[in-house]
Amino acid sequence: MKKYYLLNIIAILIIIAFLISCGSDTIPSNSNTNTSLVSITVGSDGKTASLKIEENTLFARAKMFFKKMLRPDEVVAAIPTNVNKIVFLIAASDMTSITREVTVSGQTSITENFTVPNGNNRHFVVDAYDFSGTILYSGDSFSNLDGTDVTLGITMGDFQQQVIDGINVTLTDFANTINTKGSALTNDDLMPYFHENYLNNGRDRDEFLNLLVSNAPSSSLSIAMDTVMDIDYTSKIIVAKMSYTVTTTAYAIEFFIYDTITGKWLFYGNQMTG
Repeated sequence: MKKYYLLNIIAILIIIAFLISCGSDTIPSNSNTNTSLVSITVGSDGKTASLKIEENTLFARAKMFFKKMLRPDEVVAAIPTNVNKIVFLIAASDMTSITREVTVSGQTSITENFTVPNGNNRHFVVDAYDFSGTILYSGDSFSNLDGTDVTLGITMGDFQQQVIDGINVTLTDFANTINTKGSALTNDDLMPYFHENYLNNGRDRDEFLNLLVSNAPSSSLSIAMDTVMDIDYTSKIIVAKMSYTVTTTAYAIEFFIYDTITGKWLFYGNQMTG
């Protein structure tokens, strides 16, 4: 048994040396200390994902190459038949976002490999879509990349519930900021809750914040999600009915967008110019 194991290792090393000498594009001969290799595996009923991060070396790339050739099942439970595709997103403020769409119908699991620039707060998002383009499950995780070996898990929950929970977090923090700051409230205090491309009935973000700060309620404000009215699954834009309570309760329609850098739902406006 040991003899065959040793022969397999020797065979692999010979193949790697051959690929390098031939200048193969399959396994680049140069390593990049400024990037990390990230493997993302999705399986277990399409509701979990695992991330393996390691230094971008020739050995690591060769290992991924042969692992992909052998295509072992890394999870036992099959991705459900109603999941048509998985969309991967890797984003951060100091790098160009990486996206990849993979059709998965009928596969037990999928593993995708990415070369990601090192740095802090790399945001990994995994979405599972059905055949109509609806996101069934979604999950995300943040990691600092420096080439150190790391294994992370992502729990992929029901997307619509995540929308409700995520927007309510934004609304609660938004209201708490207004209530805590009181008359000292400034535009900068509220800026983190608004997308940079916010536009609502002709008012951009700065104009709306000027108006909001100058008319901030003097009594305690509470805001909560009432109903999700519409979802754009491609752009992750949500139209929602909100309840606002100061002295009495009123309702309004608000638009939110998912910020891929922070993983938060931000006010987006109706994008109408007037």
